[in-house]
Amino acid sequence: DKRAPLTTAAAVRALTQDETKEGRPVRLVGVVTLTNPGARELFVQDETAGVYVYAEALPAGVRQAY
Repeated sequence: DKRAPLTTAAAVRALTQDETKEGRPVRLVGVVTLTNPGARELFVQDETAGVYVYAEALPAGVRQAY
């Protein structure tokens, strides 16, 4: 079902270039390993892989750790 959210980073990484244009929902639980709030970019790692995320708005509570 193309409306069901992808739930692992590995599933996101397995998408073809054409599939990435379909706007599939993604719902990951993982660790934000790097964030660049000024550019609205972050990397999320779960137990399967890591993915780059460009966020229209950073989720509440995401902040850079020092």
